[in-house]
Amino acid sequence: MKLITIVLSLLSPFATFAADDAKPSGAATKPPLQAEMLKMAGPGPEHEQLAGYAGNWDVEIKMGGGRNAMAYQGSARNRITVRGRFLEMQYEATGKGGTNEGIFTLGFDRRHKEYALVALDSFGTYFVTSQGKRDEKTGKIKMYGKDNDPQMKAMGLTKEFVHVLDLRSADEYAVEVWFVDTRTAERREMKFMEYTFKRKK
Repeated sequence: MKLITIVLSLLSPFATFAADDAKPSGAATKPPLQAEMLKMAGPGPEHEQLAGYAGNWDVEIKMGGGRNAMAYQGSARNRITVRGRFLEMQYEATGKGGTNEGIFTLGFDRRHKEYALVALDSFGTYFVTSQGKRDEKTGKIKMYGKDNDPQMKAMGLTKEFVHVLDLRSADEYAVEVWFVDTRTAERREMKFMEYTFKRKK
């Protein structure tokens, strides 16, 4: 909040000069919109909803489908960070493929009215991000992202994916990972993983 106040204070003289140039001499200058900008910088209704998912959870991770599907079982600890602005989900789960751990950080950008996710896990040494809006028909939040993957790039392809957040109830939600088939113009979306979280009783 202090940083935003400093930025606004630095910008306000420029806004005043611009307003003076645009209006006839002697005209009243509109007050700066600092209050509205500060309000938008704080948590809103979407953040309040995310805050309801803090706490301790059981997690099941399914990768792939059919006979070759891999499953992991474990737990997660969710907490609200940055003064109510982000939900951090830290999980660890074990299965035949070993132990997988990671963190999802989820927020809502009030400027663009879209959700944003940062994902990192023990499958690699990098993180990915995605952004998107809630689908009014399904209620699911679809966030799209790209990754600068050297192997895909060597094949002349781009690596694109979708994180789908399904807030099923106050005690259960899922994060799905879908890959976009960039080899064809149809850009078919194929489900790859699903993280199902159920609140510990």
